[in-house]
Amino acid sequence: MLRFVFCWSIDKVKKKKKKKKKKKKKKKKKKKKKKKKKKKKKKKKKKKKKKKKKKKKKKKKKKKKKKKKKKKKKKKKKKKKKQVKVKEAKFRIPVLMRDLKAWFQLRFHTYTRTVYRVVRVAPWFTLRVLSKTTTSRPVLLVVLLLLLLPRVVILLAELMP
Repeated sequence: MLRFVFCWSIDKVKKKKKKKKKKKKKKKKKKKKKKKKKKKKKKKKKKKKKKKKKKKKKKKKKKKKKKKKKKKKKKKKKKKKKQVKVKEAKFRIPVLMRDLKAWFQLRFHTYTRTVYRVVRVAPWFTLRVLSKTTTSRPVLLVVLLLLLLPRVVILLAELMP
């Protein structure tokens, strides 16, 4: 009886072990099937990449042409902006002394905040005003007269006996 019981217990243990092994094998088979599907997808992606490379080459050629056109446009725009911003106004102003010219230049620059350039210096000199503000020619003329009046009066008083 003891032998029978012992044998029966061993057989039972062996049977249980066999069942566990079978379950593990089934799981492995499922995993293999999934891997095969993934490989098929990878092959499709490679074909798509080849098509994209051909399209990119065509786009690069178009971009180079556009860049050349943009460079030409930029040069033209820079010239136009300078012409629009700078306003020129020429004035002929009588100068009795060099001291007056220096004083006038300093005052004119501080009051109107404009950039100017003296073209010709003599008893009469031409002043070219390059104004970046919205100052018009009549307004500038009035400012010039107001600045010059006190100085001219002082000079005339000194010259008179």
